[in-house]
Amino acid sequence: MAIAVFVFPFMLLAVVVASCQPQCGLYWVLRSQEGPFEHVQAAMYLGAFALSAASTLRAFASRDRLAAWLFTLFSFGAFFVFAEELSWGQTLLGFETPEFLKLHNQQGETTLHNLNWIEARRLHHWAFMLIGLYGSVAWLARPWVPKQLLILLPPWFLSLYFLPAALWYGGGALWATVGIYGSHQETAELLLATGVMLMAVVSSASTKVYGQAHRPSSESQKFIQRH
Repeated sequence: MAIAVFVFPFMLLAVVVASCQPQCGLYWVLRSQEGPFEHVQAAMYLGAFALSAASTLRAFASRDRLAAWLFTLFSFGAFFVFAEELSWGQTLLGFETPEFLKLHNQQGETTLHNLNWIEARRLHHWAFMLIGLYGSVAWLARPWVPKQLLILLPPWFLSLYFLPAALWYGGGALWATVGIYGSHQETAELLLATGVMLMAVVSSASTKVYGQAHRPSSESQKFIQRH
């Protein structure tokens, strides 16, 4: 299973290369503004939020405070990106953009990552690059960190989901010089969103097992209550 998950990005990239030929407009439809790629990204972050929120509650219930706070951090991060993908509900509800954002948002939307001062400094590009780089190499530290901290360390078979974002945003100037910058940004972001979702799945499952292994038995709980 891990090998299949690991090679999936290669399969997606092969489909992208095949579909973005000049004679085929499918890819350009998929990656269009508010197109299928963006909707799938939002769904992935929503799924990551739901899983990590459930894991937060489970960790608090088992009195594993460190895991609970790590999952809380994960939950907020996933929900924030999900909300930004949907312009905090604007794309679904169609409400007017607040006046401040009309003046200071490059796209005139209800988002923070498109604020003029953030766009001018490419801060969200730096964020994507650093997250991608982290997700690509963090697995190397897994043998030396406590089990609870593995929540925030993607395993090796998810590294290729993060690597494209690191390469794409890290090499922005290079891609621009050859005329392809922006063409495959959505593909890199889609893989990153999928990696975050799978990371939530792995972390939730491993924490569930860890929590069960360290949960007091019913006899122990009765003893604790009596004493």
